[in-house]
Amino acid sequence: MRIFLLTGDPSVEVPLFLQELKISLTITDFDPPRQRSEWRTKVMERCGSGFEEVDAHNIVPCLAASPKQEFAAATFRPRIERHLPDRLEHLPPSPSQFKDWPGDAETNDVSKILDRYENVAVDKWEGGSFHADRTLGDFVRERLPGYAENRNDPNLNGAYRRFEVGAFVEKYFNPGR
Repeated sequence: MRIFLLTGDPSVEVPLFLQELKISLTITDFDPPRQRSEWRTKVMERCGSGFEEVDAHNIVPCLAASPKQEFAAATFRPRIERHLPDRLEHLPPSPSQFKDWPGDAETNDVSKILDRYENVAVDKWEGGSFHADRTLGDFVRERLPGYAENRNDPNLNGAYRRFEVGAFVEKYFNPGR
């Protein structure tokens, strides 16, 4: 199986790529974050061919477990667990499905794309109580006010999400580890 790495706006580049290769059916994986969902909708509208969405990376499809957006793993996990007995079974080994790619599409040189990031500086942070106090103050002033409405949006700064709030200031605390 060939993998093609496209760069640019997915809602523009993917439909062009699909049309160039004369793809008749595109199958995509369920991916609920808002930005990726919007990209997927635009690709579906622009691709000019069949388009299907499956939930292949979850044993229990998210929408089968709960049709609404869940805000906590504690409420979602039991809904998933109820479906597991119907979804888990032993499968025999499958034969290899490898076939040569007959198309003319050029394969991207991934190393050239990744070279762009070779000189990106590593985040630097200053330790100590002064910087800890300043960081906590920045968090309380700038991010805490939007926390309630933004904590579940992975497209926004990670500090809004509950599990990352601690990570934002954690480097300044030593809880006895």
